[in-house]
Amino acid sequence: MAIAPIMTPATGVYLEAAKPLKGLLGSVYMSNDLIFDENIYKFVGIFSSVIGKNLKRFLIVNEQGEVVKDKDLSWKCLQVYEFFVVVKSSEGLLKALGEPEMLY
Repeated sequence: MAIAPIMTPATGVYLEAAKPLKGLLGSVYMSNDLIFDENIYKFVGIFSSVIGKNLKRFLIVNEQGEVVKDKDLSWKCLQVYEFFVVVKSSEGLLKALGEPEMLY
């Protein structure tokens, strides 16, 4: 699974939360804010290499840097992440479908 366009290199409490799982050559990225029930979370992805090609593990982290262990919330955040991965991977097809010659 590739990095979704909503991901940027992790910083602050989000990077600290993932450090124990990162490994020597791994990289850590975080999503934009994900808001559920008026609480703010970030999807924090741990990727298997420095260039971040494959998602190895993920965490849901709140603003205080605490890892959230709620399975339902984790699934919701993972679905948001996967949605953006699918949209990004379909970008070429979506552009082609918008071309005038595709309308016939």
